[in-house]
Amino acid sequence: MMGEKSFPVELVTPEGQLFGGFSDFVAIPAHDGEMGFAYLRSPVMSSLGDGEMRVHIADTERIERFVIQGGFAGTDGDKLVVLASRAQRLDAYDIESVKQRRTDLEDQIAEAVEDDPELPFLRDELSWVLLVHKLVGRANL
Repeated sequence: MMGEKSFPVELVTPEGQLFGGFSDFVAIPAHDGEMGFAYLRSPVMSSLGDGEMRVHIADTERIERFVIQGGFAGTDGDKLVVLASRAQRLDAYDIESVKQRRTDLEDQIAEAVEDDPELPFLRDELSWVLLVHKLVGRANL
């Protein structure tokens, strides 16, 4: 049984549900800064920015951390739904593999010609990897 002050949270990406559970506090990267959600928060809808989503799991000391890039979040006061354009659990990454991916992408972009059809994808992927690098680096401090 979840605590009296907990509420359901869903994190959904185009690939499917990444998280579903009960929380007593959630912080999301809103488009204009961090936004917090607690039990019976006033209804709100917000666009997401890029950053970290933290979900304090109800009745525990555990915090689930996710990297988020774009999307929307909303609550009716009883349930929080986060529809992320792109998201992943932060613990799915290690700093060394992220650094290597960053170097590989930077090299590919440097070698690409301006009309290369892969260039927009590479730049978008580099944007994601830079965000992950920043958050994984902060987690390892």
